[in-house]
Amino acid sequence: MSTPSVGLKPDSAWHNNFAALNAANGPFADLRRQAWSEFSAKGFPDPREEEWRWTNVSPIAGLDFTDADQSAVAAVSAESVLALAPSLAEGPRLTLVDGLFHAAASNLADLPEGLKLHPLAAVLAEDPTSVSELLGQQAEGRLNRFVSMNTALMRDGVVIEVADNAQISTPVTILHAFGLTGPQRSCQPRVLIRLGAHAELTLIEQHVSMAKQQSLNNEVLEITLGENAKLNHVILGEAADDSFMIIAAWAALARDAHYRSLNYQFGGKLTRLDLNISEDDTGAHSELIGLLMPRGHQHIDTHTRIHHNSAHTTSNEHYRAIADEHGRAVFKGRILVAQDAQKIEAYQSSANLILSDNAEIDAKPELEIYADDVKCSHGATIGQLDKEALYYLQSRGISKSQARELLIFGFAEEVINHLDHPELRAHLTRRVAGNLASTLLEDFLKP
Repeated sequence: MSTPSVGLKPDSAWHNNFAALNAANGPFADLRRQAWSEFSAKGFPDPREEEWRWTNVSPIAGLDFTDADQSAVAAVSAESVLALAPSLAEGPRLTLVDGLFHAAASNLADLPEGLKLHPLAAVLAEDPTSVSELLGQQAEGRLNRFVSMNTALMRDGVVIEVADNAQISTPVTILHAFGLTGPQRSCQPRVLIRLGAHAELTLIEQHVSMAKQQSLNNEVLEITLGENAKLNHVILGEAADDSFMIIAAWAALARDAHYRSLNYQFGGKLTRLDLNISEDDTGAHSELIGLLMPRGHQHIDTHTRIHHNSAHTTSNEHYRAIADEHGRAVFKGRILVAQDAQKIEAYQSSANLILSDNAEIDAKPELEIYADDVKCSHGATIGQLDKEALYYLQSRGISKSQARELLIFGFAEEVINHLDHPELRAHLTRRVAGNLASTLLEDFLKP
């Protein structure tokens, strides 16, 4: 039986984009051609597929996206980029505008010792063999055909390497700004991250876009964590309501490595995030925290897969969704325990709040266990605001609208407080306040 799909138009811009890259015959050309063959043969995923049953990507398939060129990106001023996305943290920053490196809006001077931060295009041009052990080693188009698209069409991205024992105290920021050079831009950034043994890093990825441009940012990350390495990975989605955002991340964890994902999604017409964690040795631990907050007609979907491939590995996952107006949130979390991977501890929870009769939330936690000495649990709840709690606050002199805002924010605050940086926590509080059209929450942030 063939896999359901949405086919490519023979004369689509996707074909033209690949033809231009294929003609250059640059680094990883064979990998590109294989990926394009897979993608063009199968096309876009269809809702009849289990992994895409709640997310219909036909709006993406129906548009002809074109690539930006470097001259158009260079013509975008740094001021306009940073006005769209003011800096959230001091420290190194690498900016991609419509998928290509923008030097003027980046800050790569005075990098801390032990940190390498480069645009992928420069690495591929100067020393492609340096990333041969990272690029294409984890990401699988079999699970997500947008990965095959990215592999075939990638032109730029980011390479981050942290040396053994280097503990980088200041966060590194990757700013993805798309739709700035014109409408219907296709951005295919590839992010490669390698932390050496006992290395530590905090990475903030911020995704923003221009309104009314219907651009697509299709990002793939491949992350390798050495022994006892620790990565805090913040993903902040703030794309405009016309934009599409697809993110697929793979992380391989060595002995005693820790991967901490903090995923906060507020924007985009259609957003899909796939997180794939592979705990490959004893002591590996992953923590996945998330807040999905769709409103209007936004669709925000997160799929997580944690593979416990070795004994004595642990994971903890906590996601919350708040859907308002006609917004739709999707969370599907899968925990897989391999055969003979004993002494596993894995916990997953999904708590969801619906604020409108027209909103929708789909939650599907999954456990797949092939070992017998494990502690695993999962659970999901979906409900509305507690009427008794609303009444209690109103009885204390708080208006109904303010009581509603306080309860919603209290629900969101639990996952916001996992952030270590006060500036980021304040920024997310403003985003929640903006979604609720709340002045009360904004008052809390005044000095």
